[in-house]
Amino acid sequence: MKIKFVFLLALVLLFFSAAFVKGQSSSIFIYQESSLNSPWVDASWTNTRDFNNSLQAYMGTTSVEIVNGAWGVFKLRSGPWGIHNDVSQYASLSVAVHGGTQGVSLRFKLSNDSGGSFPNHDTTAPANVWTVISVPMTILNPSGLPVHAFQIEERSGQART
Repeated sequence: MKIKFVFLLALVLLFFSAAFVKGQSSSIFIYQESSLNSPWVDASWTNTRDFNNSLQAYMGTTSVEIVNGAWGVFKLRSGPWGIHNDVSQYASLSVAVHGGTQGVSLRFKLSNDSGGSFPNHDTTAPANVWTVISVPMTILNPSGLPVHAFQIEERSGQART
């Protein structure tokens, strides 16, 4: 029996964000209206992705729909191997997720090409609503290592849509 859920990442809300000393904020937007922004590239496995999904969107008209196989991973990296995106000035990674009809258990993790050790951050998104999940960089990257990619894993171990 195939369990169905929609794992959607929202239009403009896939980003690293920062708050600066004078109360100003800045963001790196990774996905906007149907595509990844340069230099971000898709490095996912055990799933299919639709970057132009128009069935549900948090903002605008599209979102990323991910149809996961068991233990599927949605992974985005910042450009070519060996080139990293300096996220040290950013305070968090924020993603809007729709939990579909079942809800979804997720794991957020950063990575780099040097095999640096980053902690996992496990969370859930409830069924039938969009949830903005914001994970502080102090949790994802407490050692301040260079970051080349981030991934969001489906944690149930079951194939999901």
